[in-house]
Amino acid sequence: MSGKSIDSKSLNLGRICKNAGGLGFHGEWRRRFYRCVVIGLLCWMTACTYRDPEIYTDIENVRAKPGTHTLAVAVKYLKWQWPNGLVTFPNPGVPKVLRQEARIYLVNADLPDDITQIVVAFDPKEFLNIAPWVLGWAEDGFYFQVTDPTVSGKENQPAPTQYFKWNDAAGLQQVDTVPFQLAFQPNTGPVPDGVFLRYSKGHDTVDVQTERHPEWIRNAFQVDPMTGHLLGTQG
Repeated sequence: MSGKSIDSKSLNLGRICKNAGGLGFHGEWRRRFYRCVVIGLLCWMTACTYRDPEIYTDIENVRAKPGTHTLAVAVKYLKWQWPNGLVTFPNPGVPKVLRQEARIYLVNADLPDDITQIVVAFDPKEFLNIAPWVLGWAEDGFYFQVTDPTVSGKENQPAPTQYFKWNDAAGLQQVDTVPFQLAFQPNTGPVPDGVFLRYSKGHDTVDVQTERHPEWIRNAFQVDPMTGHLLGTQG
C-alpha cells in the first residue's frame, strides 16, 4: 500500500500548534471585549453626570410706590445643574433645579445702597417653576404674589397663586387674599408734576428717571450674576 506516512510526533505537534493558535485568538478576543466593556462603563459613568451648579436670574416685573422714589423689583432666582450625556434622556436640555426663590427688592432711587430684600424659597419638587410678581401697596403694607405657571400650561387651569404681604412692623406674612385696589405709580403717559419715578427694566437691569434726575440713569440697579442679588450701581 502506497501513501505518505505521518510520524506520530509530528501529528501531536500539529495538534498542539493548532490548539495554541486557537487559544491565542480567543484570548485576544476576550481582551478586546473586556477593554470595550471597561471603556463603555467609563463613558457611561461620565455621561450620567451634571455640570457645576449655575445661577439664573430674571427680573419679572417692577412697580413704583406712588408719590415716592421707591421701587419694588421682583426677581426669579434659580440655582441649577445642566446634564451631560445620557442624563439628558428623555428630556434633553432640562436642568436639575437645586434651589428656587422669589426675591423681592424694595429700593430707593435716591439711595441705591439702601435695599430691603424679601426672600421666599420654594421646593423644586413641589413647584416646577415660579413667577414672582409685584402687585402694589395698601395702607397696611406692600403685596406681591408667586405663581407656578407650568400648572396652567399642563392642566388648562388657573395657575396656583400664593399671596404675600410685607411691612416694617410685622415683616413677611403669607395671606389668603389681597385688597381689591392696590396702589402703584403709572409708568406710562405724561410725566406727572411733583414727585415721580419712571423705570425701564431689562433681563437683569433697571433704569430710572425722577424729577430730580430728568435724564435716565441707565443700569441704576443690576442683578449680580455671581450671587443673584440686586445691587445699586450709582452709590
